[in-house]
Amino acid sequence: MLNETLEAGEYLYDFRNDKNRLGRIKSVVLLKKDDQKRHQFLGLERILTVIARYFIYEDDVEYEEGIRRADAALRMWCGHAPENKADDILSDQYEYLQDNYPWIEWWLPEYLRETVSKDNEDEMENVEQAIIALKNKKMSYSVSSLNKQAKDNDFKTIRYDKIIANAAVSRGPLKKYYLACNDAEWERHFRRAKNMKPTKLQHDRALKTMAAYMLERSQKMRKDPAPRFELINYLDITHWAEGGNTVMDKGKYKDLVVSDRPLFVFQSGVSGNTAKIKPDPEWFKACDWQLIDATIDDSALDEFLDNNPDGIFYSDDGGGKPLAVNVRYIR
Repeated sequence: MLNETLEAGEYLYDFRNDKNRLGRIKSVVLLKKDDQKRHQFLGLERILTVIARYFIYEDDVEYEEGIRRADAALRMWCGHAPENKADDILSDQYEYLQDNYPWIEWWLPEYLRETVSKDNEDEMENVEQAIIALKNKKMSYSVSSLNKQAKDNDFKTIRYDKIIANAAVSRGPLKKYYLACNDAEWERHFRRAKNMKPTKLQHDRALKTMAAYMLERSQKMRKDPAPRFELINYLDITHWAEGGNTVMDKGKYKDLVVSDRPLFVFQSGVSGNTAKIKPDPEWFKACDWQLIDATIDDSALDEFLDNNPDGIFYSDDGGGKPLAVNVRYIR
């Protein structure tokens, strides 16, 4: 999430010929079933949005054509492209993608097959059922967001046009950030309940949750010194975090404290896969957590380090890996 360029690559690499990067999408989380035993594809919205942003802004194409290219790419990636692409309205984009990104055809279905345990027949059967369920979503994903009844409450439903609009307007070009703190010893007050040392996974979740919080905070026009409640998405953090194949929720944070105070406070009334959280204000102020834009260069990071010689910063090394301490992005 801090390195969106790298994240896009984790959804678009040629996994059939590169076996070294199978860590981003947690299949067990993605395919978690609801009460009706239906596969939910949890976290897919962000994944598709990042892919769309890549093809709109990063593939050396004019904006309008990038919109069309993203549309074609999403359909190919999910296995929803038409059989006869030459007769489709996006035929030129399908041709381009087949020439330059041939491996994204049926990427998600084949990725799920690649990562499932071949020694577990139940898991293999679950994946095949999920692939059928995804195939059956072709029509619903393709329906225009404008072509629905006002009474429809489907804000969580994936629509290709909604994904592309969000990618183009709300999120924009892919970014790179550092998560920075002016106190290199910020962890000295960070504990589990009963003064126990946090586990490796708890440490990773806490840092990445702080990063997700700062990313949401950065979208606001206001610049308050004190923290406010901001919305985070458990699914985005779950796919990004180290280990664990269960969806994160409020309970994963209940034992994390700073000076015997909760590390994060949760606002009531929010449910589902999102939450409004706020880090402990005293700890937040003492650490002076910052999000540093590193999309173009490291000039902002250099300025931070000049002003905070005892500071520390973290970079994003990809899904399933801990944030790297004081490591700059390779240019």
